Parts: sequence; structure tokens; C-alpha cells
Amino acid sequence: NRDRLMCAIKGSHVDDGGWARRPQQSINYLSSHDGKTLADLVGGDEKRVFLGVMLVLTSQGVPMIGEGTELMYSKNGHDNSYDRPDLNQINWDNIRSHENLVHAVARLIALRKQLPHFRYTRRLRQNTGNREDWDIDWIYPTGYPHHDNVNAIGFAIRPPQLSDWGRRWHPLLVLLNGSTIGADFHLPKGRWKVLVNGNELAVNPRGLPGVPHAHSDYHVHAGTGIILAPA
Repeated sequence: NRDRLMCAIKGSHVDDGGWARRPQQSINYLSSHDGKTLADLVGGDEKRVFLGVMLVLTSQGVPMIGEGTELMYSKNGHDNSYDRPDLNQINWDNIRSHENLVHAVARLIALRKQLPHFRYTRRLRQNTGNREDWDIDWIYPTGYPHHDNVNAIGFAIRPPQLSDWGRRWHPLLVLLNGSTIGADFHLPKGRWKVLVNGNELAVNPRGLPGVPHAHSDYHVHAGTGIILAPA
């Protein structure tokens, strides 16, 4: 449900349909030691695992990434492995076979630590079309009505205004596409550089080298995500 996803991205605030009074009260995760692993939930798709990690790390609140997620840890579809040590153990050889994902997740974690945008301590102010002091502004995929429950959503997010960080950083764009088909997003005015490309498992806080700046529309492949910053 996209409405629930949007609520979680904002920190699950009670006034947005969630239950938390402050973003730090929200623990965000897609998998844990109980239940299926993220790799099992997405059918072993590396890019969708990275999309899930990107969703968790770009949401307000406390991120929790299940052990071994970056290694494509699998319990062969089992969701209750309390008595299965053969399933619970981590196969460290996967570091080599999933090296690109391991490095991409590590760099994405480092990027979140560097950026202030995802560490609000209060409820986010949503742009309603006529306010200038907004914190988050939703970007809907083109070709769909806003109420359509398509599995794709984007948002522009500003840094907290009352911090030193807020004076040094500009808004970021986060585009998430969990659909089975590509999605196009119309970007805000300006030129944007790509920091994260989930389709390539590529992360660079200064912008991906050799990637042209975006300035109008941006196509996000199925099962991937993008993060952009002003060029």
C-alpha cells in the first residue's frame, strides 16, 4: 500500500496515520532475524535487495538492516528457523559472489551518515502546493493518477532548517520504483546529478562519474531506486 509506505518514509508520525510522535521512535526494517530474509522476499534479485536497503536508509527514523542482507543471505524461503542452525549461519563466501552489492550497501550507509536529510527529530512538513517552508514534497510517477496504488513514488527532501547542516546542504531527490515496469518521474526545475543508481549498484556522494546531469524527466528501471542532488 503506497499510502502506508509514504507514512513510513515520513517517520510513521501519528498525525500521518502512523503511531510515532517523533521519527526516532520508528524502527524501520524490511527483514530481521525472524521471518524471511529480504533476499528470499524478492526472489534473490540483487537490485531489489538494494532498493529495499535504499528505502530503509532514506526513511525518517532508525534504520535496521537484517544481518547478511548485503550478502544476499537466504534461508531458502523458511520464515521460522529458530531450530535450524544450518539456515541461520551466514555464508561469508557470499562476500565474493556479491561483492558489488556489499560495496554498494556500505557506501549507501556512509552516504546516509553524511547527509542530514534523513535524520529529522520532528514531524516533516509536507508541501501542499502553496507553502514555502516544506520539508518533503512528493513526486508521483507520470502517467498515473496520484491516488493510484502503483508501486513507485519519489520525493524531494530538504535538510532540517534549524541546523548547521541545513545551511550547507540542498534538497535531495529520491525516486523509488518497486514495480515490475519502469517508471518516469518529472523532476523539479534545475540540473541534477546522480549520487546513487540502483540499477548499476553504484554510489558516489560527489556524483557518479560519466553520468549526464538530469534536468527534466528521469526513467527509473523496475525494481530500482535513484538518489539525485543539485548539480
